Amino acid sequence: MSVIALNSATNVIIAVARPMNVSLTPELEDLVNEKVRSGFYQTASEVVREALRLLKQRDDEARRADQQAGLAPAVTPGREADPKTRASRRSQRKR
Repeated sequence: MSVIALNSATNVIIAVARPMNVSLTPELEDLVNEKVRSGFYQTASEVVREALRLLKQRDDEARRADQQAGLAPAVTPGREADPKTRASRRSQRKR
């Protein structure tokens, strides 16, 4: 979760990240470390943030596709439907 702060010098509201511990499988940990070693990312946090941005983008695109197909999820934006329900909708789209 982020903390919202006001930069008094510029009067701009900024979000400040708070630490979060995440447990990864050894394979995912190796992948994160490999991405950092590649030099494309400076820290493991950058890798995880990018992965989460991509996951959100994929979910948003799936939600839009569901809406266009008349299969809009019965959830409010920003909330995910039951994964089994989403998987069922995905399988319907593939038919």
